[in-house]
Amino acid sequence: MKVKSFLKSINDHAIIAYTDKAGTITYANKNFCDISGYTEEELIGANHSLLNSGVHDKEFFTELWQTILAGEVWIGEICNKKKGGEFYWVNTTLSPELDEKGKIVGFFAIRYDITLQKKLEKQNRELIRMNQAVQELANVGGWEVNIETNEVLWTEQTYKIHQVPMNFKITVELAIEFYVDKDKQRVMEFLEKCKLNGEKYDDEFQIVTTRGDKLWVRGTGEPVYNSKGELIKLRGTFQDINEKKITELKAIEDRKKLLHSAKLSTLGEMSSSIIHELTNPLNVISGLHHQLKRTDDPEIIKELVPKLEGPIDRLLKMVRNMRKFARNETVEREVKINDLNEIIKSSIEYTRHKLKSNDVDLIMSLDRSLPIQCDQGELEQVFVNLLNNAADAIENLEERWIEISYKDVIGKGLYIYVTDSGLGIDEKVAANIFNSFFTTKSKDKGTGLGLSIVQDLVSENNGTIKLDQNHPHTRFEIWFPYHIASSAA
Repeated sequence: MKVKSFLKSINDHAIIAYTDKAGTITYANKNFCDISGYTEEELIGANHSLLNSGVHDKEFFTELWQTILAGEVWIGEICNKKKGGEFYWVNTTLSPELDEKGKIVGFFAIRYDITLQKKLEKQNRELIRMNQAVQELANVGGWEVNIETNEVLWTEQTYKIHQVPMNFKITVELAIEFYVDKDKQRVMEFLEKCKLNGEKYDDEFQIVTTRGDKLWVRGTGEPVYNSKGELIKLRGTFQDINEKKITELKAIEDRKKLLHSAKLSTLGEMSSSIIHELTNPLNVISGLHHQLKRTDDPEIIKELVPKLEGPIDRLLKMVRNMRKFARNETVEREVKINDLNEIIKSSIEYTRHKLKSNDVDLIMSLDRSLPIQCDQGELEQVFVNLLNNAADAIENLEERWIEISYKDVIGKGLYIYVTDSGLGIDEKVAANIFNSFFTTKSKDKGTGLGLSIVQDLVSENNGTIKLDQNHPHTRFEIWFPYHIASSAA
């Protein structure tokens, strides 16, 4: 009874057929009929070639028949074709039946439908191919480190980026050695924090490949835990960003050169003011020098020498300020908390004579410290340009004044206003004032770099600048959000 029950169970669930020695079907169960689409009458007396899909070559069936005719069992996967023309896959076991003399008299075929499995396998292969194609297109690979064994796994693209053959065994120590000296310690610290504290990382580094090529790469990492919350591995991505990074660095360098040129241009525009500022203390020094040359009286000398200190200090301060303002922009930016009042005071120092010679009244409505996160030199250039532009714009007006004020929007950010006595800017002109090389000044007064540079510098310091066309006078409005700007209590 148990054997009969077992055989019935197989017959109910498997696709079963029996053929004679020549391969002619003499028995087909219901499952065989259902999956093939043929009736029992159509299958009995037919050969299995009726189901041939053409997927397998001649050698495949030659090897199959050689196996079973030798009295051995053949196990494998076969793709058959239904009566309606559709393909289906079966996991097949072919067993020869022997008579009492040990001669083959027929064959049992037990099959199981694996069509869905084969479909999923095909999809998986396609996904793997697509993933490899995407990795190659984005030039990004992956990596893993097994915490227990310290074994390192790299994807094919990661090997390619390092220019290492796929059969080369990678260790953690060797992987670190690819990084340039300045990045090795940083990478090890990232991995340690990822391992101990569960911290993810995403940063840019430089490596040297086996061929000696120096590349910029982007590396990411994250911890992986099992169901018990135990760390089992670290994994991440590894991307070649060399071309993009070099382009970015060149753009930064070009921008620095442009900013430096703009500063020199600004200094050129202020040259007459600078000369005037230098002339006054020089005249005082010259006069005192002549007086000192004409006397041998120790008392007079003692009286005159201290008088030199003031104009000399004034000259030194001016030279220091000009040198600082015109410093080469290849130096690193220094972003920190600065007092906006001090930045504006420095900017006024650079433009003081121009404002005075143009008879411009300056109104400062900054009644308290305004801490702001920025690069001091960059914002000094912003306000120098705005003050110079305003002074030039109103030089022929009867009423000449410039006001610098602010508005603290609690919980949001800080507005800085630079307003002058002009009556606004024509809409057609206003639409272009932030464009590079656009200027309304004569050639001897401007290059057109001013407001374009101003907008870039404000943006670099996470702010925005615009012309307020609704104000009755000419007003520029600068905005810094609160995560960048903070007011003193």
